[in-house]
Amino acid sequence: MLIVGLGNPDRRYADTRHNVGFDLVDVLASRWNARRMASPGSFDLMEARLAGRELYLMKPMTYMNRSGAPVGRFLDEQGDGPDQCLVAVDDMALDVGRLRFRRRGSDGGHQGLASIERRLGSEEYPRLRIGVGPAPPSCEWADFVLSRFTSDERKIIGETLERAADGVERMLHDGIDKAMSLYNVQE
Repeated sequence: MLIVGLGNPDRRYADTRHNVGFDLVDVLASRWNARRMASPGSFDLMEARLAGRELYLMKPMTYMNRSGAPVGRFLDEQGDGPDQCLVAVDDMALDVGRLRFRRRGSDGGHQGLASIERRLGSEEYPRLRIGVGPAPPSCEWADFVLSRFTSDERKIIGETLERAADGVERMLHDGIDKAMSLYNVQE
């Protein structure tokens, strides 16, 4: 199983709303004592084991709108289909702190998901949307997702990433339907 966190690689994007996928991969890597693997430059890759299951954690280093190339290449090399890939991504349509697991779906205007769907030729892969919004009415969406969280939001996001990691573990153990029923709850 491949778990991909979407984000942008430059330091200037660290701790922005758009990089919560990268942040989730970091939380999972720490939890699972993941081992960094040699990477070809287009992605950072780590390997971990959870309950005897081999897992890979990936951060594409191609910028958000080109995430599909490294994800597709890795899945092709492993001989895995899209259903063996969970993609974690920011979602400004969800309030900060909300999670939404989905078995499949559209890109919803997210360029990282659109790139993956183009490369895989499918919307049939699980995803985890992590709420980072909503954007203020006067703010352009690109400026908003590249902004940093307020101090109050940063605390919420820290807790959210831990809950998201719990949800990923639940999904791996009991399937995505169980994760959806437990973590997609309206608050």
